[in-house]
Amino acid sequence: MKFLHISDLHKLNDYTDKGGIYHNILERMSDPFAQLKKLLRNRDNVFDFVIVSGDICEYGDEEDYFSVKKQLECLFSCPVLVCSGNHDNKEKLMQVFGKKTVQGELFEEILLDEIRIILFDSSHPEYNDGYISSRTCALLKEALDRDCGLPTIAVTHHHLLKEQFAMPCAAYPKEFQDIVAGSDLLAILNGHTHHIYHGTFAGKDYHTTGSLSFVADTTEQGLCFYEHPSAVIYTFDQGKLVWEDLDSKEEDKELEIWTEDR
Repeated sequence: MKFLHISDLHKLNDYTDKGGIYHNILERMSDPFAQLKKLLRNRDNVFDFVIVSGDICEYGDEEDYFSVKKQLECLFSCPVLVCSGNHDNKEKLMQVFGKKTVQGELFEEILLDEIRIILFDSSHPEYNDGYISSRTCALLKEALDRDCGLPTIAVTHHHLLKEQFAMPCAAYPKEFQDIVAGSDLLAILNGHTHHIYHGTFAGKDYHTTGSLSFVADTTEQGLCFYEHPSAVIYTFDQGKLVWEDLDSKEEDKELEIWTEDR
């Protein structure tokens, strides 16, 4: 079994007067699907499923999400599993991708042939850095306590390790860590930082994929925004996940630099 993990497309059909402080960056960047096609060039693109871990559109409308959905369906002839990010229009995402809330939470459990995927929402209007509620914890525990006979991967948008990146990680109660630690989860996957990372969380494999829009790093000049598309391909073999990072081999395209006096 092989699957692709992508994230943070921030895709819109038209960026005019949209994107707030990121407006110039979004207008100057290459189309996220063009960046994805470069990453997958000379590959068979045959996957058992594809995961998109949030920030699909930059507060998009219905047409933006329909456009993304159509392009994903044209690229991949397999299930595409999505979750919401803090830059998504949650209502429109749910409408276009046919998602429903469970006890007021955007939570989904999907059984595939050889694996179970649990997608839960870490985006919250009052927590830009992400928030995992006690209700989400209860839903997660209930799902993990059900023995479906399949290994399980959990997917959300925000990163969970404070040492992982300069941006703050999601806020979550201790019970969330306890639930993960006491489960038989195979791995947790997320996005948000726009940088690839592999590590552990609560004793479980933990993986963050890169971005198909832009990347930001602190340099001597200031905060530098540039294009460096990346994603991760996973192979599930004999009960373990083996990963291959997909990194752009082309020269990075600079988009904007934010200095202290900006």
